[in-house]
Amino acid sequence: MMTPTAKSTILLMVLFSMSSTLLLQSKLESHTRIVVPTSPIYESSRGDKIMNFMVHSHSPHKFVDAFVQCAFHSPKCRIHYHHVQKTGGSRLASRLYPVLSNPPGKSYQSKQWCCEDDMMARFHANVSHYCRENKFGIYEVAAPKFSSVVQSCLNYPNASDQMNSKNVNVHEPSEIVVLMTIREPIQLTLSQIHHQCNKNYNQKTKQEKQMCRTCSYKGHPDYFLSYVHQTNLVYQEIASEIPKMLKMFEGARRVNETVSGRHKIMILDQADINRFFESLAISSPNGTVIPEGRGNEELVHKCYFGMTSHMMKALAPALEVYRKLTSGIVFSVDNAVQSGS
Repeated sequence: MMTPTAKSTILLMVLFSMSSTLLLQSKLESHTRIVVPTSPIYESSRGDKIMNFMVHSHSPHKFVDAFVQCAFHSPKCRIHYHHVQKTGGSRLASRLYPVLSNPPGKSYQSKQWCCEDDMMARFHANVSHYCRENKFGIYEVAAPKFSSVVQSCLNYPNASDQMNSKNVNVHEPSEIVVLMTIREPIQLTLSQIHHQCNKNYNQKTKQEKQMCRTCSYKGHPDYFLSYVHQTNLVYQEIASEIPKMLKMFEGARRVNETVSGRHKIMILDQADINRFFESLAISSPNGTVIPEGRGNEELVHKCYFGMTSHMMKALAPALEVYRKLTSGIVFSVDNAVQSGS
């Protein structure tokens, strides 16, 4: 027969075991619980709330709903896509343009949205087409040039445009949605090196071909660091131009609250493009067929580059901008960002 002391000891052991189990369960739950914000607030580096700024990863369904509303249900809405190189833009553009082009189904080759001064020359030669007639415009240009496109379309039509245009809808203001794809800077830089040293190899000088064949940072640090500097420049320009575009939108809103208050910037990470299209296929109107499109396949037959720790550290400026954008924080430039409600 068990003594009272033994019974007490067993009882204490059972209670201790139960309390330990509950404590362990509580710790596990606290570490695995995921809190998803239902209404993310985007802020400037000053802490101001931002209007008209959306990040896909924060609220994928709201992002897709806003895109669908503009693309299929708002006749006055125009989508201007900023194709930042090596962010999945070729595939995204080739999938969306056949659906949203004017007229639908029209083919559109990448050479028609590439690049820089050539693209800007086409834009300035036919502003009415890009700002009013075209539902979905693609611009593979630097951020300051893309920002000037947005500014031109916000101001369109000016007096000269009104006199020269035969479009009866030229006087109607349009709602502008800026779509921009971004990519983690280390991956972007590596992809750019692979593109230039493999796909574009035959376009290189003799010296550049030699450096690409060597495919080593140690042998040619300045050459491969130039790709790092280019990535930093791309993100620094994006950080500068987004607040300027938001300021443009705020100025337009004061002039025409009805349409211009719905201008927005939408940020889509390259890593989320497939998820975006999966949701878009579900949310688009019945009968909408989104083609598979085509992308720039990353080739590594001549150079399969290994990023060094020094290069990664040198990408700190681009990484800072990327992290802030994906966190919903917009850099403030000369008080460009207006406070939201």
